[in-house]
Amino acid sequence: MKRLQKGFTLIELMVTIALMALFAVFAIPAMNGFVEKQRVNSTLNNYTNALTFARNEAIRQNVPVVVCGAQISSAGQLSGCAPNTSSWSEGVFLFGDVNKDYAYSATGSDPDTNIRVVQSPNPSGGTAKVKITSAARSTTNTALSSNPVFLFLPNGQVARVDTSATPKTTVVADMYLRLEVESASDSKKKSVALMDPTGQIIYCTKKVIANNSGGAGNNIATLCAS
Repeated sequence: MKRLQKGFTLIELMVTIALMALFAVFAIPAMNGFVEKQRVNSTLNNYTNALTFARNEAIRQNVPVVVCGAQISSAGQLSGCAPNTSSWSEGVFLFGDVNKDYAYSATGSDPDTNIRVVQSPNPSGGTAKVKITSAARSTTNTALSSNPVFLFLPNGQVARVDTSATPKTTVVADMYLRLEVESASDSKKKSVALMDPTGQIIYCTKKVIANNSGGAGNNIATLCAS
């Protein structure tokens, strides 16, 4: 009895390969876009969580907590706050400012406490994967400072540290902390969040912007878009 040979014909194999190639043409770019968006959202979530944690720790420890841009070495080690607080692109650094000089020092009679370091996906000295912008804005959307150092106080208030002054000074005022994370390869993939004067995190989704557009004194949509 003759045995039947089962398998693909050449035509069936060619059709399968063509379909797989067509799928790859459309699926791979979509997947890359999804990965970029997830990287942006994940970075923003990590940074907003850091702000919330800093505020909570200031209240819990009864010590002012400083949040500044982190300076990370190529070996992945923390070197302290970024020079002149010029960037949050490598990460954020949280420390308890025990000696109240707004600068991190792990030595001396009153050493500061290293609370947390949150690194961004950007490699130190390498090509940035995301662009990170931090800013302080008044409740009427007046720009106060960019890439600032923030000081969370034990009473729940937040202040800006004026690092350009000698000695450094703090400005306590009702203000919003605005964080924006954008893909370095696709400017359309961007996420924005605000921390309001009470410490609440507001993610600037389309629904939030639509629900807060218009109305006297309502500047959420403007803050999100600025």
